Amino acid sequence: MKEALNIEQFDSMRDLKAKFNEICDCAYMGMRFYAVGSEKFVWNLRNCARGFGLSEEEISLEVVGSKAKDIDCSNCQTTNSSVRTNIILFPALVVK
Repeated sequence: MKEALNIEQFDSMRDLKAKFNEICDCAYMGMRFYAVGSEKFVWNLRNCARGFGLSEEEISLEVVGSKAKDIDCSNCQTTNSSVRTNIILFPALVVK
């Protein structure tokens, strides 16, 4: 008998992780994990799933929305959150 699909909404990542931990604590062998959202969101959840021992084959991720990535500069210690290419300029490093 299949279990009914349960859809929940969470107010914070902390609440979501707590529920995820609760589910993983009593999960059966063969569990599959699917996450859909921003890149930062799905990778955060992927790391939680890997922490519970799920393999890469048991995890499916789908990034939706902006394809921008957060890039940290080790020189000026700033973060650029709108990077969509592999060549970027950090304003703090521009010589005027």
